Amino acid sequence: MRTVAVTFVAPTHLAGAAARLGSQLLEHWPRPGESPRCRIITREELTPDLDSVWICLCDEHAPITDIAQLSTLFAETHSAALMLSPRAEALARELGECGVLIESITTAPSTLASIVCTLAQRQATIRHMAMDLKLATATTRALTRELDHFQQEMELAAVVQREFIPRVAPEIPGLEIAIAFRPCAYVSGDIFDLVPQPDGTLAFFLADAVGHGVPAALLTMAITRAMAASARAGHTDPSQMLARLNEELVRHPGYSHKYATAVCGVIDPKARRVTLAGAGHPYPLRITSRSGQILLGETPGPMLGVFDEADFSSVTFEFLPGQTLLIHSDGLEAAAEPLKLSIEDLMREHLATAGKSDLSAAVHELEAHLHQGDGSLHQPDDVTVIAIRAVAMADELRIAA
Repeated sequence: MRTVAVTFVAPTHLAGAAARLGSQLLEHWPRPGESPRCRIITREELTPDLDSVWICLCDEHAPITDIAQLSTLFAETHSAALMLSPRAEALARELGECGVLIESITTAPSTLASIVCTLAQRQATIRHMAMDLKLATATTRALTRELDHFQQEMELAAVVQREFIPRVAPEIPGLEIAIAFRPCAYVSGDIFDLVPQPDGTLAFFLADAVGHGVPAALLTMAITRAMAASARAGHTDPSQMLARLNEELVRHPGYSHKYATAVCGVIDPKARRVTLAGAGHPYPLRITSRSGQILLGETPGPMLGVFDEADFSSVTFEFLPGQTLLIHSDGLEAAAEPLKLSIEDLMREHLATAGKSDLSAAVHELEAHLHQGDGSLHQPDDVTVIAIRAVAMADELRIAA
């Protein structure tokens, strides 16, 4: 036989009334096979829980503040509670929606028995819900700890990755360089470097790993290592560097995240010459300062990591003072799409006049313009922009003077 626990909370002078009410509940209990087990405690002994139905007896002199505190305590613990008072209607008006039932102390025993029985049935459901809530709360806390740990690891990974990315553009006589780098997450699938050479030239590359997040970021580390090894081996020709990088990626056929696009180049500011090679990457752009004309620095070549015997041909062109070479990842196109502008339109608007203004300021304006696009707070891809402008060198200025 199922036993329902009923606890009366009553001051000492109402203990007798509570005992009589307990007998009446037993006599009028509406569900056969069940029997309420009653006990009486004082307010000082009260510790609400979900295992009992609580009946509070109040006389007409009970302070409203005490009754309000009791109702709040029951509501906060989700306990099934019934308040019995000779001024039930007044209490109901003053307390409003307080989380407990309020009835007159003169209510018929049969009615009270039905109310208490209903509360007992409801409390079984509340008890199960409380257990589910406790489990959900514990699970949420565990997930929060894991997410915090994951965030810390991602922040650390971002710091490590940025150690391989130039913090400031190198200073090269005859060149002005500006960079914009906007990862779409903690870590980036874009990687780049600009390395001044002993002969006064500038070697550079920009690679974009296929995919996003951690797999793409790990591939950028492999690319950086391979490019550094190629440079140590004396391979400074752009096509040779891409060929060596492709060999490194193809050597790992079991690795699913091994594909990337890239552009690699060398600029000789003294000879006013640029040599470029590409691997499935968006073509670099050349912008002339006089007309704002934009030319493609065509860099044909397959994506890295696909073909074993891939051919990466290079292209060489003249790079005169006032001209700007722009290298970017394909994330720039995605970022420009909400603005309904092509890459060429953006370049004409912000960089075509770079010969008359500070290149860094122009790139900063470009970056600010991209922020105006829809979804700039949740950009779909990493954005990297490297702008290199040819400027007159000191000896050329002296000759001109």
